[in-house]
Amino acid sequence: MKKQVFVLTIAALSGIAVWTFGPKVRVHAQSVIDNTAVQGTYGFTEQSAGGSEVPLVGLGLLMADGAGNISGHETIQVLGAGTQIRNFQGLYSVNPDGTGTMTVNYAPDPNADPTLTPDPSTLTATYSFVVVNNKLSLKGVRTANGVLVTSEFSKQ
Repeated sequence: MKKQVFVLTIAALSGIAVWTFGPKVRVHAQSVIDNTAVQGTYGFTEQSAGGSEVPLVGLGLLMADGAGNISGHETIQVLGAGTQIRNFQGLYSVNPDGTGTMTVNYAPDPNADPTLTPDPSTLTATYSFVVVNNKLSLKGVRTANGVLVTSEFSKQ
């Protein structure tokens, strides 16, 4: 019996020694999240989930400069009425918690179909987004113009 107690005592002390003197886990503060967190080129897709332009689907490229400016282009289809290629520029802002907003201003399109509502040649869209996947992706939702559009942006 004494031998078993001695072995258990040694095992318990060894466990305490490893726990006390073993490798330390270091905790680091989360990296800074600001406009530079989304700097780069992103491919994106978007799809409407409700509103006056159902269905709307699109894809494109967005370039963010790290200082709050964006530009890019997208190809969309609204109501199955063929495709449109639209250029845009705008502004974005990222909050410390990784959420942000983006305002997209579309360039006038001389070939825009004036029967579409709203006229895509004068459209300004506002997005809310969150930075995810270690700053490699954005998930967003368009929050203006009576159209609910979800978007996913992936860094190239």
